[in-house]
Amino acid sequence: MSAWLVGLICAVTPVRTAETVPPGFAMFHAAGGFTLLRVDLPGVPVAPVLTGDLELAWGVTRGLDLRARYSTQLGLVHRLGPEARARLLGGAEWAVGARVYPSVQFVGAAQDDVDVGGDVSTFAGLLATVRFDDLAVTVDAGATVQWLLFEDIDGRSFVDDVPYLAQVDVAFELEWATAPSGNYALRLELTIPTAPDDPFTVLGVVPRLLFGGSFAL
Repeated sequence: MSAWLVGLICAVTPVRTAETVPPGFAMFHAAGGFTLLRVDLPGVPVAPVLTGDLELAWGVTRGLDLRARYSTQLGLVHRLGPEARARLLGGAEWAVGARVYPSVQFVGAAQDDVDVGGDVSTFAGLLATVRFDDLAVTVDAGATVQWLLFEDIDGRSFVDDVPYLAQVDVAFELEWATAPSGNYALRLELTIPTAPDDPFTVLGVVPRLLFGGSFAL
């Protein structure tokens, strides 16, 4: 199969949607942007924090791919893990899919005497995509269960292994083909923590805006 045809297949199958990468093909996605967080500083109630994502997707079978994902906030908060994505239903111009993303988060900060911390969590959700020629519009919604929370404060360790529903996640993404082997993507994420006293939310949510692109490997 020619390189041109390989690129064309990947371009018309957006990477960040309810569609899956064709079997035997690999796609790489990178994006950067900012997260809005409420901060406890005089005169600075809300601050934009730099953030970024990396994702590698591999088509396993028709309608199923596996991915490796990594995200960071200012280089201080790191989350990584594998993801399985499946296309459940669909037609020529629409698709419904599901994804499961178990992950580990590590946090390192000097403030509040926190040396290191993190969690082990699993996101599970559904995706719905509508396509218009070279443009794909996707809604991605689900929830994250936290299985384990750990911290090391002043040399003392703390572990909470009681599972709980940590947050509800909703995202809206636009993805459009820019070349026979690549796509651009614009994504807005809204994280809604279940804790009523979360200190970082802005109007009850944590918004995150990302712009990036994908290309065939």
